[in-house]
Amino acid sequence: MKDTDEDGLDDNIEISIYGTDPNYWDTDDDGMSDGTEVACGLNPLVKDSDGNGVLDNGEIISQSVRLDSYYKYNLTEVGTLPSVTLTGKGDFSRELSAVSIEHDQTILGINCLVGTPFEFLHDDDFTFESGTLNFQISKEILAKNQLQDLAIAWYNYDGNKLEILDTTYHTESQSISASVTHFSTYFVINLRTYHYDIDWVNSGNITGKADVVFVIDTTGSMGGAIQNVRNNINQFVTELKENHVDVRLGLVEYRDIYVDGIGSTKSYDWYTDVSDFQRKVASLGVGGGGD
Repeated sequence: MKDTDEDGLDDNIEISIYGTDPNYWDTDDDGMSDGTEVACGLNPLVKDSDGNGVLDNGEIISQSVRLDSYYKYNLTEVGTLPSVTLTGKGDFSRELSAVSIEHDQTILGINCLVGTPFEFLHDDDFTFESGTLNFQISKEILAKNQLQDLAIAWYNYDGNKLEILDTTYHTESQSISASVTHFSTYFVINLRTYHYDIDWVNSGNITGKADVVFVIDTTGSMGGAIQNVRNNINQFVTELKENHVDVRLGLVEYRDIYVDGIGSTKSYDWYTDVSDFQRKVASLGVGGGGD
C-alpha cells in the first residue's frame, strides 16, 4: 500500500475510485483530509458535502482517528494497542497522534502496568466535544490477565498519581474502552495488582511482604511423597499467615513433557487467600511420567 500524501487512502484507490489527488492530502481544500472525509461519509471533492452552507471541517461529526500515521504498531509487540473515536469539528487524524513510551521510568516503573503505555501528542489548542479511548488486548496479555481485571488509566504528573477511568469491557473483540475528556499519558493496568499494592501501602499491621511460588513434581513417582509435600507447604503458608506476612502464593505443577506433553506443566494464578491456595494444593493428583 502506497499512501504518498498520508491521508489514509491508497494512491491507486484515490485515483480509480474517488478521483482525488494522491499527492495532496486535501483535494477539495476544506481542511479535511481525503481519507477522513471518505471514512466519515463526506465527499472529498466537495467542500460542503451536504450543501448546508457549512464547510465539512466545520461540521460536528464522529471520527475514528488515525493515530499511527507516522508510527506503525503491532498488537503482539505492544500488547495493548490504542484507538480513538472523537466527536467534534475538524480533522482529528491530523491533530492527534500516539507514540509508545520507552524511556520514562516514572511510567514504566508502575507495578500494575500491563502492556505498553502511550503518550498522546497534540497542540495546546486541541479540543473535541466527546471522545472514547479503546485498547485492544493481545492474546499474550490475556493469557496472564483476565479481561475484567484490566482498566484504562492515565498518569497525573501534577498529582503524581494514577487516575483510573470507568472502563467498559468488550469480550467479543477482547478490548476495553473508556470515555475521555483530554489526552495525555494513557495505559492499561491490572486492577488486582493495583489494589494489592494500595493495600500494602495502607496496611499498618503487616510485618512483611512476599511472593512465594511452589513448583511441584506431580509425576507418578511422587505417589508416596505427595502428601508429605502438601503437609509441608500447608505448614509453611500457615506460618506466613499467622505472622501477618502479606503474601501472594504461586503454584506450578510439572510432569514429564516428553511423555505427558508440554501442557502437563501448569502454572496457576496468584493466590492471596491462604485457604484457597491450600485447597488448590490439596487437589493436585499424581500420575504419568517416564524414565
